[in-house]
Amino acid sequence: MTKKTPVNDPNIKGNPGTIIDKFKELEELTNSPFEFKVKLLQIAKELELSLEETQTLWEHYCQINQPVSSSRKWLNQGKGCLKKLGQSIVFLGQFSLLFGVILFILDAEKREKASRNQSWQVINNIDPEKINASAGRIEALESLNKGCEQENNPPKFIPLNWWKTWRNYPVIKGFYADCINLNKLNLKGANLSPISLPWSQLKEVILIEANLENANLEAAQLAKSILSKSQLSGANLQNSDLSNSSLIEAKMNGTKLRNATLFKANLMGADLTGADLRGANLIDANLYRANLTRVVFDRQTQPFEKIKDYLPQQGAYFIDFKEKTKANLAQSDLRQVDLSDTNLEEANLKEANLKEANLTRSNLLNGILERANLRGTNFKQAQLNEKTKFNEAIYDQEMENTFPHQWRQNLKKTAYKIEENAQLVKADLVKADLTYANLKGANLTQANLAQADLRSADLTDADLTGINLNKALYDVGTRFPEEFREIFNQSAYNLDIGSQLNQADLEGLNLEGVNLVQANLKQANLKEANLREGMLLQAQLTQANLEGANLISANLEQANLNNAVLKQANIEGANLKGAIGLTTEQIKQAQSWEKAIYSPAFLKQLGLEIAN
Repeated sequence: MTKKTPVNDPNIKGNPGTIIDKFKELEELTNSPFEFKVKLLQIAKELELSLEETQTLWEHYCQINQPVSSSRKWLNQGKGCLKKLGQSIVFLGQFSLLFGVILFILDAEKREKASRNQSWQVINNIDPEKINASAGRIEALESLNKGCEQENNPPKFIPLNWWKTWRNYPVIKGFYADCINLNKLNLKGANLSPISLPWSQLKEVILIEANLENANLEAAQLAKSILSKSQLSGANLQNSDLSNSSLIEAKMNGTKLRNATLFKANLMGADLTGADLRGANLIDANLYRANLTRVVFDRQTQPFEKIKDYLPQQGAYFIDFKEKTKANLAQSDLRQVDLSDTNLEEANLKEANLKEANLTRSNLLNGILERANLRGTNFKQAQLNEKTKFNEAIYDQEMENTFPHQWRQNLKKTAYKIEENAQLVKADLVKADLTYANLKGANLTQANLAQADLRSADLTDADLTGINLNKALYDVGTRFPEEFREIFNQSAYNLDIGSQLNQADLEGLNLEGVNLVQANLKQANLKEANLREGMLLQAQLTQANLEGANLISANLEQANLNNAVLKQANIEGANLKGAIGLTTEQIKQAQSWEKAIYSPAFLKQLGLEIAN
């Protein structure tokens, strides 16, 4: 005969009163068989008793609290209580595997807690200054954020609101982690590239000078965080909250900021080149001296009425995300810009620079891409038709690999493929962007490369007989057969340190970031040329025509600007300290002259306050 263990036995683990309370809860589950069985297992675990011991205690509880009496009511209750135990024993015997899984689930919280503790230990014990130790920190942070990602990624066909409720049920919860709050972490200087923390809770974190290049921070909560001088190039921050955050001088080249909240964010001096700001909230954001070249925005970018004219002046492009715009983007510079899922139906992209741009799933029906630079462009699943024009565009193998198969023959018939041993006899490559192009052994006989950009291009063993290089650009990195050096010297422009470019005609050319330190540019025609962030330190620009030129953030320190024309030139953020021959009358003809950088003496002449 089995010995019964009384409920108030002092040798059993747990407080007797607590056990009775638990059994009272269990008693209320009489009409819910499955929940009753799960609860019985949970009680056994909490009391640190075997299942058999817990069953014995439950039987004893039933006999004590529901004694058999003359009242049929109490008799039925007692039998019901014991009957429930009998059913549970049968159930446990038949479905032992299922309850093994349930026991695993009941253990999940303990396992998850141990995992969280281990992750926190890794994060807290790594010195933020030790960048090489960040690999473990990436894994730890991703582990802690696992629950946030799971919470916002429901299984297929399950609505998000149902999923968030359902995953918290005890039986289900064990399979999923909790969304951990990572707010106020100090990750200064941490190398976190390419971490994946979508939907993360990162409010008020310190990420000064942190490396988050190509990080996935979609829908992350980063309000009031400090990301000054951080590296965020290529990062995915779509739908993220960066309100009231500090992004001073952050590197955000090509950052995805669609529908991001940048309300009152400080972006002073940030480099947003090629960033996607469609649908972003920029209300009260500080964009002073921010680089907005090649940024794309749409009608949903707020405050639209205030920025619709300002952004294009800074080199940004209006491209509506949803509606057919028939946008005129001829000669636009959209290098490396993410234009995926964009409606560009009937858009004019003639001579546009789309090098390494992302056109995945974009609508290019009836689009004009004649003479466009399509090297490295991603056309995966792009919508094209027989009226999409690619005449005299340039492309490479990387682009062709993503190009829709049904239109490849049209492309090959009308465009130029840039590759080793390319057959480009009499090719019309006027103004073509061939920087870093591999044209080893190419046949360029009688090709027209007037005003083409050949900087750092490889033309080793190429046949350049009869080539037209009038006003073409090259530099020290350009390689070509020695027998053609004379034609380069006579017809093309060498853009390099100390180059002799007096009276050179460089009107309207894209010379962004060019290095012309100590170059001779006397009387050169640089009208409407793009010299953004160009190095013109100590350059000779006497009587040079810089009308309408883009000199944003260019370094003109100690340059000779005697009688140079600066009418309508944009000099925002340009360094003009120690510039020679510069007059107040000259400078006030330029755009944004109040935002340029001057020596204290010249600031005084301009009547501007001297910065502390």
